Amino acid sequence: MIPPLLKPIIAGLVALVSCLAITPLVIKLANSKGWVVKPRSDRWHQKPTALMGGIAIFSAYSIALFSSGAGHINWMLYSASSVMFLTGLIDDIWEIKPVIKIVVQIFCSFILIYYGFNFGGGLLSWAGIPLTFIWVMGITNAVNLLDNMDGLAAGISAIVALITGILTYLNGETNLAIPGFAIAGAAIGFLVYNFKPARIFMGDSGSLFLGFSHSYLSIAVQYKMGSS
Repeated sequence: MIPPLLKPIIAGLVALVSCLAITPLVIKLANSKGWVVKPRSDRWHQKPTALMGGIAIFSAYSIALFSSGAGHINWMLYSASSVMFLTGLIDDIWEIKPVIKIVVQIFCSFILIYYGFNFGGGLLSWAGIPLTFIWVMGITNAVNLLDNMDGLAAGISAIVALITGILTYLNGETNLAIPGFAIAGAAIGFLVYNFKPARIFMGDSGSLFLGFSHSYLSIAVQYKMGSS
């Protein structure tokens, strides 16, 4: 039986290896389906590059979570993250209107607040709710906007998730440390193929999932560890 304190680290390694193995398959699938991004002014690549890296990131993350045991999974948070991933995936394939993505983000923010994941502690209770909406939407879209340069969004996501994972790990919050390390492992594995010159981009399916995950993990850390 795996000791609880080792599960976050193992989850990170499983996510890393899984993403390293899955990403080449996604690259082949994207190229065969024509899911590519052609060179344009707001990106730095010089040739058509595969999209849909979010599939590899989310799949690696999911594999790591399930390998750690269903008892460690917060199904509400996982479901909300899945909704963000699927929204981004649909947008990558068919390009949905920005207002629809905003509505989905508001809906997922409401889910967090409904289940008690909102800013609190030293903040006034009434101020925590609107701040949570602003935080979730702000962080989610910030990561989405960072996905225009090779390795930038994935690199920052790996750093943020790793810091979150370490903080929760040191404070004994295993159920939060596992997704933190899993996201970090998946992002690092994806970086191998996303460093310049990138062979694949994560797309909205990856950036919306990562941004939303960072937002709720940071709220959960604040909820568990206090305002500091």
